[in-house]
Amino acid sequence: DSTLLASASFDQTVKIWQIKAGQLQQTLEGHTDKIRAVAFSPDNHTIATASYDGQIGLFTVGTEQKRFYKAHEGEEINAVSFNKDGKQLLSTSDYGVRLWEFSSDTLMLTLSEKYPKTKDILIWSALSQDDSQIASVGRDQIVHIYSTKFKNKLYDLSGHESTIYRAIYSLDGKQIATISADASLRLWDLRNKGSELFTLRLPAEEGGIQWDFDFRCTPTGCWIAVPLIPNKLMLYTLGDIYEKNNEKKPSEVEQKNEQVILFPSYRTGPYKEGGTVIFGGFKDYITMLNETENGINGIKLNVAECETGYNVPRTVECYEKYHERATILNLVSTNATYALTERATRDQIPIITVNSGRSDAIAGDTFKYVFPLLTTYLNQNTAKIKFIGEKLGDMDKLKGQTIANVYHDSKFGTETFDVLEEQAKKYGFTVKYFPITPPGYEQDSTWEQINRLQPNWIILRGWGEMSGVALKEAKRIGFPADHIIGVSSTGSEEVVKPAGADANGFISTNFYGIGKEFTIIQNINNNLYQNEKKGNLPAEYQKDSIGSTYYNRGVVTSILVTEAIRTAQEKFGHRPLSGDQVRWGLEHLNITAERLKELDAEGLFSPIKTSCDNHEGGGKVRFQQWDGKKWTIISKDWIEPDYDITRPLVEKSAKKYAEKEGITPRDCSQEE
Repeated sequence: DSTLLASASFDQTVKIWQIKAGQLQQTLEGHTDKIRAVAFSPDNHTIATASYDGQIGLFTVGTEQKRFYKAHEGEEINAVSFNKDGKQLLSTSDYGVRLWEFSSDTLMLTLSEKYPKTKDILIWSALSQDDSQIASVGRDQIVHIYSTKFKNKLYDLSGHESTIYRAIYSLDGKQIATISADASLRLWDLRNKGSELFTLRLPAEEGGIQWDFDFRCTPTGCWIAVPLIPNKLMLYTLGDIYEKNNEKKPSEVEQKNEQVILFPSYRTGPYKEGGTVIFGGFKDYITMLNETENGINGIKLNVAECETGYNVPRTVECYEKYHERATILNLVSTNATYALTERATRDQIPIITVNSGRSDAIAGDTFKYVFPLLTTYLNQNTAKIKFIGEKLGDMDKLKGQTIANVYHDSKFGTETFDVLEEQAKKYGFTVKYFPITPPGYEQDSTWEQINRLQPNWIILRGWGEMSGVALKEAKRIGFPADHIIGVSSTGSEEVVKPAGADANGFISTNFYGIGKEFTIIQNINNNLYQNEKKGNLPAEYQKDSIGSTYYNRGVVTSILVTEAIRTAQEKFGHRPLSGDQVRWGLEHLNITAERLKELDAEGLFSPIKTSCDNHEGGGKVRFQQWDGKKWTIISKDWIEPDYDITRPLVEKSAKKYAEKEGITPRDCSQEE
């Protein structure tokens, strides 16, 4: 009734104040640790508290009556709230949400339901006004939606890129608003399985967001109030969220003259350095096309991005959220590619993987909607063995050599086992395998085994922080860095700089140009970072990452995607295309040296030409070496893969997949 104010404190007390008089009315005590949250019951007679001492506190206002409950088996309690009639209480601990029946007369709590534990810490949960749903949020950056009737999870909402602090349901339960440390506030439509209505990018740096906000709707419209640091309160008036008093459905509102590219990203977690820069480069090229050329032939490009933390289930959730709108799925995750191959094929959405994904998808007769463009792990690995042979002086000198294959223990890491075995047979070397459990922080015991083996060469199939740790461990056992050949994902500034001098001499594959000297990179820098700051790299990355290997890789991927759309438009018209039409463009991609020059990307990557039976379209790689300050290309020219080895392996794997999935391969001679 707006007469009392309750404040909770880390001093383990709650104070109740008379608002008009500005006087302290009562101090509530009994907790043994900091109090995280406080809530009034709807009738203002009871106060509930959440404390780091693992207890829910219940106090009758104006009396000494109180009770405490160890509600979550000792976990810290982060939030409490009452439902609208005050007969239920929702509590949130570090890893769980519980719903309780509440009696105000006796301050008695009776457990009604436990909801599944999360893998990361929760900060808040909310109950919808009709008590039918619960939403929980926290550090995993996901909004978890549960049904109270069926006591199960309905779905997850992905999109935030950092910790989510709060979630608030609208009074009618049709929307939910969330605020995050990523300096954004998002409004989700619960009538359409949580599709995102819009995002407010708040005028604050990441971390400059307070932990609270308010979201209200009245008959005349909706508004949002957000406190910011320092000393700012932003008020947004939204009007009617749906036009004509909600007569338009969200799906109708979303129909725009645009081409939607779905890009599940990972700007957080152990692979964030690569993810942040690759995705930044990808989106920068798209942004520049939209800004300077109005997209492609007047069709704007919309990159739908979800933060996944390099987590496959979250990537699948992202796909399920956007697949009805998206016409291209760009993945930088081999594990996610395997997980989504069947779904995307069913939905006729082409998957694009550049230096990731499954190598057997080169066989386009079987993998109609999967495109491992430019280079695959199989072909890249044969080039590594050729490079080692060149360093030895002749391929015959590989005989008797021992190669240690140190690999990320995942689909990505094991992708090259078969081709290594075939090359070992052909050239007479021995290969030994050493798995590293992701994310790869602990490797000392593995490197002791490598030390006992005393290999001549090491192939490093690393990703993320695993690679830098591996280089440090190699130095520790005295193995020379210039005899370690890494997959291209290891060949980045973000990998080698943390390793310091231990990385000097390290060699990796490379399939794109290095540095800022390319006209296209200079154009992006000038258009997006020098004036209006419309770039997609966070501020702390902008100085060193533009023109880096990961950044240029993102730009290369973006060029491949947009040229495929452009190719398809020439056949199907200058309009938004279907997924199958974009697939046609990907299958008829032909980027020549002349076209690269027209794109201001001369020398950025080797020409590519795809077809029905060759979804890679390239395969050539170069080799680069780290000198402590920069990468330098050390191979004389692009190195051709050993197709005589890789093509039979591709066809064998594709045949096995087709038999398993009941697929009849296409007759490529009959394709346009």
